[in-house]
Amino acid sequence: MTYAIKIFTTIVFQSAVVFLFAGSVIAIAYGAMLFFRKEWALKVNERLNRWTSTRQMMRRMEAPRNVEPQLQRWHQFAGVFLLIASAYVFYAVIVSYSPKAIAAAYYSKAPTWVVEIVLAALWWVIALGSVGGCILALILIFRPPVLRRLEAWANRSFSVRHATKFLEVMNHAPDQLIVLYPKVSSAVIVLGSLYVALMLGGVLLYPF
Repeated sequence: MTYAIKIFTTIVFQSAVVFLFAGSVIAIAYGAMLFFRKEWALKVNERLNRWTSTRQMMRRMEAPRNVEPQLQRWHQFAGVFLLIASAYVFYAVIVSYSPKAIAAAYYSKAPTWVVEIVLAALWWVIALGSVGGCILALILIFRPPVLRRLEAWANRSFSVRHATKFLEVMNHAPDQLIVLYPKVSSAVIVLGSLYVALMLGGVLLYPF
């Protein structure tokens, strides 16, 4: 299990580094284009400034869907499935969860004791969550009416679209700064991206 976690974290970390390194190289090329061929860079900005509204995409996700009739009809089956899954998670956490082993598998410059404290807290969250899942499963199997109050409380609707409405407002200030100060903007973009590219390139060539 520890070896699998180590491989997974290594793949995720290296993929993130490669993605960010490629982005920094593209940013350097854009900064150079802005310095030598301002009109080309502005055309690229015009092409990329197409507006895509996430509110339209999230509208279907926010539509309420009633699954209570299916849950009430198959409550024993759902309860048994939840009980088995929660019991398995609790067993795995008790038997094979080792904060020290997992901390040793992570490539982190943080002190080992800090990582162990975080993983120990995560252990308690998973353990208590699995115990709560077992209790909920037993109620679902033997006393489903008890869950009606909980279902009424959990069925409240919260709109993500309203909460993130301010993020949908277009901000043209960066484009205006680039148009007004192309040389300065180019220098800032190139220097910042070059620093990021050198740091990430070192990580790729000499992984720790």
